Order: sequence, then structure tokens, then C-alpha cells
Amino acid sequence: MKLNIKTNIDFRYSGVVSAVILVFGFMISFVLVPMVIKSMVKKMTVLTPGSFMRRHQQNCTYRMNFYHFNITNQEEVINGGIPKLEEIGPYVYDIYKLRLNENDDEESDTLTYDMSSLYYYRPDLSAPSNVSICQVSGLMIGAFTKVILETPELINFVQAGIDLIHGSPDTPFLCFNPLEPIHTGYPINCDQTEFSAKAICSAIGSQDYFRKGKENEKYLEFAQLFKFNNSVEAVMTISRGKKNLKDVGRIVELDGSPMIDDYELEKCNVINGTDSVSFPPRQTKENVQYMFFKTICKSLPFEYVSRKRIHGINTLVKEMKWNSPLFDPECNTNEYLENNFKGVLDMHECLEGFTYMTGPHNLLADARFSENIEGLKPDHKKHASQIYMDPLTGVLLRGFIRFQFNVLAKPIDTYPVLSKIREFRLPLNYLEFTYEAPKAVVHKLQVIHTTKTIGNFIGRFTFLMGVVGCMLSIAAVALGIGPETPKILNVVPKNATADLGEKSTEGSASTRADD
Repeated sequence: MKLNIKTNIDFRYSGVVSAVILVFGFMISFVLVPMVIKSMVKKMTVLTPGSFMRRHQQNCTYRMNFYHFNITNQEEVINGGIPKLEEIGPYVYDIYKLRLNENDDEESDTLTYDMSSLYYYRPDLSAPSNVSICQVSGLMIGAFTKVILETPELINFVQAGIDLIHGSPDTPFLCFNPLEPIHTGYPINCDQTEFSAKAICSAIGSQDYFRKGKENEKYLEFAQLFKFNNSVEAVMTISRGKKNLKDVGRIVELDGSPMIDDYELEKCNVINGTDSVSFPPRQTKENVQYMFFKTICKSLPFEYVSRKRIHGINTLVKEMKWNSPLFDPECNTNEYLENNFKGVLDMHECLEGFTYMTGPHNLLADARFSENIEGLKPDHKKHASQIYMDPLTGVLLRGFIRFQFNVLAKPIDTYPVLSKIREFRLPLNYLEFTYEAPKAVVHKLQVIHTTKTIGNFIGRFTFLMGVVGCMLSIAAVALGIGPETPKILNVVPKNATADLGEKSTEGSASTRADD
């Protein structure tokens, strides 16, 4: 039904204009904006010389919080009691992670660099250091457990060496300043002449965690940061992502090899993931982000758990779950002990000792792993390992990596100070590494997201106006709304027909006369 409403607007022409606006809006929303954003993301994330993230990642700043577990009931533990633990810390360190001696390979699109770190102690942010921490002797417990499980025939030899180094101890516990095992160094008496003691000192002295004593070179000093502070931890070759953005940060080689060689099973030596600094863009909920850590010989999977808005950016929150089925159980065993504890990583093949890694306070670990231990209080908010990623660029805005080291202690019948203790897996300490994106990175991300938001708004608003205009124009034409169409009238005078007939008769007569 037509309404035949007359107006001065010609909706046929307005329909054409609306269609042009619609196409223009479509081009902005689905062609121009994606092209601009893709270009901005690539320029930011690709690791070619001079790129934004390349410059930023040459000197990244992290923070390490170190926590000790102090044993408060030593005498009870010696006589078979359950250890009662007290958390002490944090002891805070600023970390400057450096990329040294960078070398680009254009053909393979890779970047090779020396990975190094500088650690600076922050007493202003740390817990008091004028306290005493008491723990089991890692040297004593580690040596006895290793020997009794791997080479029990050497138990007397090791016992003689430990007695000399520790001075015939009447306790398996050592008390020390909290900074000594972190960076200042805990002294070990290796001023020995007996072969058993010299052999033990020679074995541990070859490790990077030990160095010669400052005051007495015949002593050894132990600190965890001796291995990592101001030293080249690895030679890393990663993909720059110029040819394929999905490969940004992916480890291609570690120390010149595409695989590690710590495990007997070849599949366990596969390096999976990035260098924990660079990540590919276009992150999704379904994407599991792996990060490889040379220190623990593991690729850790981070799975999507939620979203969180940080600095106005809706980030993806991904968490490393210690009980995740993504950990291959065949790469989490050792030949001397059956490890059937979920949420626990066996470090035997990596660290060559009977140590385990868990979340702080055994977060998500099998309850049986915490048997014979008191004082652990796992808290997901405080102890989970999570990263907060911008899904568009893959850039990390915030991160928390937390893990705890535990040692296996077993009773030794032939050694009096260990003869009555229970078997337990004792937490020694846990580390928390935190990262917060600097202002320059946050600002760059905000510019990209603002550009995308404004561009999409303009494009989609224009597209919507075009759609509405087309629909209204079509409806108006269909309903007969528009200007009045001028009518062409054929006005003929009254005598015009007669005259025309006479002329026609005369013409016929003339024609006959001619014939």
C-alpha cells in the first residue's frame, strides 16, 4: 500500500548517498582500521633492530622477593618430631635482565644474544636481616640422601667427609644470617687434608653456586646468586617475528643447540615456548603460552583463567597450574624414587639431586607431599604464578612467577644425628619474581588501543548511518513518499482533428492524381 505522501526530498538520491556512506564505513571498520592496527602492532612487537620492544627488552627490570622457612623446633625434629615452619622475608632484590652481544641473522630471522642479569639488594624494602635462620644442612641432607639412594656402598666414605667438614656435628641444623645463602655467601670448611672431605669439597666446588672464601681461600662459600649475578646464564637464539609474528620470542636454540640434554627421554629435552620476555601478539583464551626456564630445565605452561583491566587495558590472565595435565609425567620422574605427587615437579634429572619444586607453601601440591610438615599456609592470591597479557600485542603488563624448593630428608641409621628423624620433603625457601610494565610500554599500548577504539567507532557509526539511510530510503520509495512527479499533458485544440482530417484527404487526393 502506497501512502503517496508528497515531499521535496527525493529518497532515490538519498539512498545512493547512504549506500556510499555505508561502503565508506565498512572500509574504515573492516579494512583501514585493521591495516593500521596490524602495522602498529608489528612495529611494536617485532624484534628487529631499533623496534620499540627490542629497545625495551635490552634492559628489563624485575624484582625478586626471597623467603626463608625457619624451623622453630629443632630438638623435636632431631628426635622424630614434625618440623614446624615459620616464613621469614621478603629479602628484596632489583633485577636488571640484559641482552648482551646481540647478533641478527636476516636469513633465518633470528636474534642471538647473551642472557645476563644484575641483582641489587634493596635493604629499604626487605625484612630485617639481623635475625637467625635455622634449617637442615643442605650439604648434609643432600649428600646422605643422594648416596643412600644412588650409591649406598659409599655411605661410610661420605659420613667421614661430612663429619670433617661440619666438625663432627651433634645436629643436622645450621643457623645463619638470612642474606648468606642468597648473596653474601655461607662459609663451608674445605680446609681439609683427608681424601673423603677433599672429594666432597671438590665435587661441590665445581658448581657455580660456590666460590672461594674471601678471607680464607681454602674455604668455600655458597650463595644462590653466585651463579646468576653478573654472569652469562645462556646464549639464547630467538625468532624476531619479522617473517611470522606468531614466532616472536620463540626459542630456536639454547647455547647453540635446538634442545637441552638434561633428560634421558628425548621428548623431555624439547625446548617449548619463549624466553619469558617476548611473546607473540594476538593472544587468545585458547592459546597456552609456554615459557622456558633454563634454571629448572622446564617449559612451564600458562593457561587462561580470567580477564583483568590494568591501566585501562582488558588483559588476559594466564596461570601456571602446578597440577596441570600439560606436564608430561614421563618427564617428571627419576629412576630411584616413584613420584606420584600431583602438583610437584621432580628436579632430579635437572639438578642431579633429590629436590622438588612446588608452588609456595606447596600450593596445589598433593596433600601427601606435605605430610610430616607444619606451618604451611597456601594462599592462591599470594602464591599463584600468573601473567597479565595484552591480547592484541602479547605484551606483558604484569607478572608473578613463584616457586619453592624442597629437599628430601631420610633417616640414616648409621649416622646418629639423622637416625631418628622422620622422612619428609622439607621446604627450604621460595622465590617470587614480579614484573610491572614501565610507563613507556603502557603508554604505547594505550595509544594502540585508543586508535583502534576511535577508528572502530568512526567506522561503525558511519556504517550504521549508511545502513539506516539505505533502509529509510528504500522504505520511502516503496511507500511512495517523495516529490510529486510532473505529468506531461497532450492538449489538442477542438478543430485540430477536423483540420488534420482535411489535410489527410487532400494528401490522398494528390497522391492519386500523381498516379
